[in-house]
This record gives sequence, C-alpha cells and structure tokens, in this order.
Amino acid sequence: MPTLQLILEPRRGTERRRKLEVDATMLIGDCVARLVDELGYPATESCATPISYHLRVLPQRQPLPNARRFSEVGIASETHVVLEAEAASYTTQPIAAATLRSAQRVHSWRGGRRSFLITASVVTFCAVTGLGTGAVVALAQRRRNTRPQLAPASSPFVRGTLAPRVAVARLTFTGHKRTVRALGWSPNGQLLATGADDAQLLVWRADGTVQQQLAHPAPVTALAWSPESERIITGAVNQVTFLSVRTGTILASRAQPHTATVTALAWTGHNQLQAASGALDHRAITWRTTDYTPQTIFTRHTTPIEGVCWAADGQVIASCSHGGVVRVWDAENGQETHALFQNGQEPLRALAFTPTGAALAVGSDDGVTRLWEDGLQCKAMGTDNGIPVCRDAPVRLRVASSPIRAVAWSPDGRYLASGNNNGVCTLWSVLQTPQPLFSFTVAPGQAIHGLCWSSTGDQLATAAGSAVTIWSLRP
Repeated sequence: MPTLQLILEPRRGTERRRKLEVDATMLIGDCVARLVDELGYPATESCATPISYHLRVLPQRQPLPNARRFSEVGIASETHVVLEAEAASYTTQPIAAATLRSAQRVHSWRGGRRSFLITASVVTFCAVTGLGTGAVVALAQRRRNTRPQLAPASSPFVRGTLAPRVAVARLTFTGHKRTVRALGWSPNGQLLATGADDAQLLVWRADGTVQQQLAHPAPVTALAWSPESERIITGAVNQVTFLSVRTGTILASRAQPHTATVTALAWTGHNQLQAASGALDHRAITWRTTDYTPQTIFTRHTTPIEGVCWAADGQVIASCSHGGVVRVWDAENGQETHALFQNGQEPLRALAFTPTGAALAVGSDDGVTRLWEDGLQCKAMGTDNGIPVCRDAPVRLRVASSPIRAVAWSPDGRYLASGNNNGVCTLWSVLQTPQPLFSFTVAPGQAIHGLCWSSTGDQLATAAGSAVTIWSLRP
C-alpha cells in the first residue's frame, strides 16, 4: 500500500512539528476529519456555527480539496502542510498542529475499512478506500475509541425536542463520473437515486452499494420517487421516463409534450396517481401514473421553469421560473389558485412546499430563500402593469449572496435546508421566527444541485460536483 510522509507544521512557537504517514489512496477529507477529532479542535464557533477544516501545502495559499485523494493531487513525500480552520468569510486564523496530550499515548480507531494510529510524533493513516467525507465539518463526536453513531430513532433530536447543530459527513458516494444534477431519497428510507451528466441513473443503498444502474440517452437532469418507493420518474433532455426500481424496467418513456430540457420533477405524496414535470420550454405538465400519459399542460409561465413541487394536499402545484415568478395552480385543471408571487426579478431555481402545511420556500439567484407562510392563499391582491400579483411579503432568509440552487424541508416541517452555488448548505429553524441554525461547506466552489432528507429526519444528503454526501445531523 503506497504511503506518503507529510510534515504537519506548527503555527506557534510553543508547538511541535509532526509527521503524518498517509495512505496515498486516502481521501484528504478523511485525514482532516481524523486529525481534527484526535487533536481535539473545536467543533463550532461561539455562535454555534460548525467549523470546516482543510490541509494546505506550504507555501501555497489554496487548500487541498477534501473530496480528492492524496494520490490525485500530486503530493510528494516530505511535503510540508498545515491544518487550518475555514470560516465562511475566510478570516479565521489558521489552527496549528497541537502537541498531543501524552508523549507516550497511542490511540487507534477502527471503523469498517478505516483505521489510523497516533503516537507522540507520528500520525499514521492507513486502509481507507471507497468512502469519504467530501468537505469536512468539525466533528462534534469527541468520544474516543468509538465509531461515530447515527442518532437512534428514540433520540431527543429525532423526536423533535432538540435542533440539529452539527453536520458530520458519514459517507460520500462517488459512483458518478460527472456532475450530479438530481438526487432523491426513497420515502421508505431504504434507497437513494442520483442522476448525473454521465447520463446514468444510479439507485443505491445508504452504505453506497449500487442496486441499479440505468443508462439514459442524455444527462439526467431531474428525478422523483413514487410514494410507495417502487418507481422513479426521470428527466433527460425533453424525455420523461418512468422506471421500476426493483427490475430496472422502463415502464414508459415520453419525448412529448416537452420540447426542451426537463429541469424539475415531483411525485405527489398524497397518492400514487400523479407526477409533475417542469422544463425550459416554459411548460409544466401533470402526468397520470396509471397509464403514464399527460393530464394537464400548464402554459402560464413566459420564461424557463426550474422548479415544480406538490402541496401537502396532493391537489395543488407550485412552479417557479427564470423570470422570478412563482405560480400556484390546480393539478386537475391547470387553473391558478391565486395571483402569482413575485418578490424580485432574479431567476428562481428551486422551491418546495412544507410536507406538513402550506408554507412555501423558494430559492433565488440573489442568495435569498423566500418563505411564504401560506403558499396556497393570497391575502393582499394587487396588479403590476395590469397583471394580477399577490402582494403577500415573504420572509427573506439569507446568509450569503451566492445563488440558491436547492431547498428541502425536514419530514416534520420544522427545519429547512438550502444549498448555494458556492457549496455551502444552511439549515434553518422555521418554527415561529425563522432563523439559521448553522451552515457547513459541502464542496468549496461547487454548486449544490440536490438536497434531500432521510425519512427519519436525522440525515441529509447533498449533491455537489460528482459526489453525494450523507451527513448525520446532531444536536
């Protein structure tokens, strides 16, 4: 097994230089996570925001990418590196390698196919293949000699008495060769599905084991699970395809009536009879999932559609477009239930109704996630150049100016996740006064194209670049 000898440099005169013996095939993020945990670095800032860490080669200024392996970045033995904390503003001072607690201390950690050994002057990492951390968030897990565990179903967090405060990367899935554009977790919690620019749909278990690999004629740009977790609908160019998860059989494939790339798909959770699609052709379509034929074609948008979602009642659909417009309409007849929402001119890239009520969250290119308390009704009607407009003002959620590319509600509707173009995911509490809980870096500089929660609400999956990371959320 090829190894590298790296030198971890101190940043203060009271600290000592350390040697790292690293498996060259190891993910850099795994190395960082284990170092952070062993050296006892803080998990959060004073405001409870998780701290992300990285390694940087001296004297270079750019950090090493946590989602890559050492062998992929061309590092030679005897390279000098420093372990640093990264804040969203990039103003956090570097954290140096600390002196280990005991000169004679030897500690080992084993979990699955990973292990490492730390002594007083040498840190050895070995036998890491397959799974990684993507980007690293400081671990809240401080218990030694134990493998980090998921929150059990009976934990206070899952019961909803405690809010998540830390995200810990549990697994990084790297089955795709190109950018992942679509992500979904089955309602029964057993499988995930991902679609990517490599024109593949992969269905896999939460341990990373691929169950189905289904080739498409073009990049897979959207997908959605059926409520019974037995079927998936996908979008590739203007083609909508219905598939059996168990057998991989194509149940139906329709290249009409969409005439441009399908960008969004949603399957109503109210029953198993309808799905919806949105596309760059300005059209949104509802589909019968008994015979897989179009039911209603909605044509009120005048710019490309980027998002569609169902309300919890299974009767109403919301769709958003590049023109900054949200339209809410009846799935059966295509009639708008009230005047359009518009709170700016920026393109809208994602939207989602809460699964437990009527709140509607919409992500925009100005970095704002707009939250309408009741997306099903309009209380303040108005007009704009003769066009009926709903004047209801949304709550504006913002932590950065980077465009919001994905939004997702927790199963109980208590929390909202948003992902932006710079690879940062933010979790919000939407009870009473909406407020941010914390943000964490998924993949620096890479857009988050997909977000989805596990059915238990204690895990969150993110898609950025060609990787999908499953994060454990902890109070």
